[in-house]
Amino acid sequence: MKRTIRKISAIILVLFLIIFTNGLFAQGGGQHRNMPQNKEMIEAQKVAFITSKLDLNSAEAEKFWPVFNSYKDQQKSKQKAWRIDHDFTPEDIQKMTDSEADEFAKAQLLHEQEMLNLRKGLITDMQGVISPQKILMLLEAEKEFRMELMKRVSQGRGHGEGRDEERR
Repeated sequence: MKRTIRKISAIILVLFLIIFTNGLFAQGGGQHRNMPQNKEMIEAQKVAFITSKLDLNSAEAEKFWPVFNSYKDQQKSKQKAWRIDHDFTPEDIQKMTDSEADEFAKAQLLHEQEMLNLRKGLITDMQGVISPQKILMLLEAEKEFRMELMKRVSQGRGHGEGRDEERR
């Protein structure tokens, strides 16, 4: 009985988040001044999407989200630091010496290895929190959410057709 009530509560929460965030997404309009609101809304949609895809019950969700959020915070921090230290335009790269380009390529590989190590850590940390099947489902759910988000963004921009000409 308790399990049924928890499942129903989780489903209601997910539905509420989806309905609420879809309303916000429609109002956002993709304008830069709304970026903090858009980020919060996207995060809420992601939570609802992953919760739904993994079919997390409340006990699992209580353990899952702190681990997942810690991983995402570390990932964002490393990505931000990388972008700050390696903000090169294609023109900058063309002006690099062979030695500088070689160092940049090596640094890029190290960064990618760090990101892979973070992901490996997430999978290790999730063991015992959710089942191995749900860990695999998480990896797929993240991909699905990114694809869905990219699709929404491209639809919101008129599929990108003619947009560059409009800006010039």
